[in-house]
Amino acid sequence: MEAFMRACAPTAETKRVRALVAAKAFHAWRALPRDFSGTFQQRMLALWLAQPDTPPERLGSAQFARLSRWLGPVTAARLLRRLRGHTYASCRTLDDPGLVEQWLQQLPAA
Repeated sequence: MEAFMRACAPTAETKRVRALVAAKAFHAWRALPRDFSGTFQQRMLALWLAQPDTPPERLGSAQFARLSRWLGPVTAARLLRRLRGHTYASCRTLDDPGLVEQWLQQLPAA
């Protein structure tokens, strides 16, 4: 997603697709375990923050849209992640938790 956003010039013709990629990054960020790599979480959220004009209806359910209109999308998502979110230990598929951090460190700079 980061590579696409860097390579896709922000023009009137690309505005819609950039907004779709940003919304997908927001969905992915919301789905991450709350204790997953903070750096990775920040990078996913930064993709959306660069294109924040996505309507709340496209960021989640109708309930999320209502909450995000009141609190803002990021605050609403953080609140729901705290209340309903899961930990990385509950869904980890690799035996070595440090391996994920090693892979994340190999990602190109944002």
